[in-house]
Amino acid sequence: MAVPVPSPPGPVMVAGRYERVRRHESPISLSDYHSMLHPKCILQVAHLGHGAYSRVFSARDVITNEQVAIKDVIFHNPNEGVPSTSIREVSILKALQHPNIVALRDVVHENINDTESLTLILEFVQYDLLQYLEHSAYGVDVCKNCFRQFLRAVAHVHGAKIMHRDLKPQNILVHADGTLKLCDFGLAREFGIPSDVRTQEVVTLWYRAPEILLGWKNYTYASDIWSIGCILAEMWNRRTLFAGDSEIDQLHRIFRVCGTPHEEVWSGCSSLPNYRGSFPAWDPLPWQEIVPNLGPQGCDLLQKLLVFEPGQRQDARDAQHHPFLLEEVPDDATETATSNSASNEQLVNDTAESADTSADTAASADTATSADV
Repeated sequence: MAVPVPSPPGPVMVAGRYERVRRHESPISLSDYHSMLHPKCILQVAHLGHGAYSRVFSARDVITNEQVAIKDVIFHNPNEGVPSTSIREVSILKALQHPNIVALRDVVHENINDTESLTLILEFVQYDLLQYLEHSAYGVDVCKNCFRQFLRAVAHVHGAKIMHRDLKPQNILVHADGTLKLCDFGLAREFGIPSDVRTQEVVTLWYRAPEILLGWKNYTYASDIWSIGCILAEMWNRRTLFAGDSEIDQLHRIFRVCGTPHEEVWSGCSSLPNYRGSFPAWDPLPWQEIVPNLGPQGCDLLQKLLVFEPGQRQDARDAQHHPFLLEEVPDDATETATSNSASNEQLVNDTAESADTSADTAASADTATSADV
């Protein structure tokens, strides 16, 4: 589901079209590959990557010659059966059929000798978002086209009352022809189901909303909107907006740019479990200084997405119609973006370095965790 990287030893073959997954732990030769081939099978081509819950391979259907992606689910506790996150991902992908959401081709679930395995056969996409933008030299028209499609995908997900909860550039894929596909719904969850407690072990740290970092246990789809804003800034800045190395560092990086929240700008924030009155008092910085490549209209959109009060963030459906995404791209926009990126990086670094070192006094603010329900 991304640009292929060298394959590790041991192929995965799905025989009987999608009927069986066979793992070979030791390296095999190319001739062995061919001798194993079934008239109807999918043969692994390359290892694409792995995470905490799955390994992903690219593969080719020898009947249709279609390239697909194989997501092999990792069973951390085999005695508990198929992980609930995988069951949820399969059901959500089946329900969310959209041109900008990766397609689920098939599911292989087996129980051989009391050992369960689950494999998802998915649409193969060549690039992730940042790889594609790098390949396209970060053209402003290309960035806007990708961001429009991204908003359409998220609007469709939220319209189905589902939170993605892990929006980041690595989970946004792009075909060579520019068609964007949102993927990895392992942490997705329906938000229409009443719940008093939701896990806070969601969203990669750099894209995690402040309400989650501060311990709010009943967050909404607005947490996805915060992630969208971070991705928008990263697309135009060519660097991560808030690259924290811990939860408290992430909060401080957000506060240095957006200002330290208080009751006047975010009602109820002081009552959140991880809020501390000892947080350093930073004033907000102008978005035009932080992301100069966006221009006035782009910064206006960014400001509407990165609002502390979750209920005041502009949703994905409305964001699609923001003037920034409708305005024409000047001929010299790409050159201007390139020249601004280096100076902007220095600005953000200087801001971080000049921050009050007394921020460390709040390092004891640990994010609470709870079981997902």
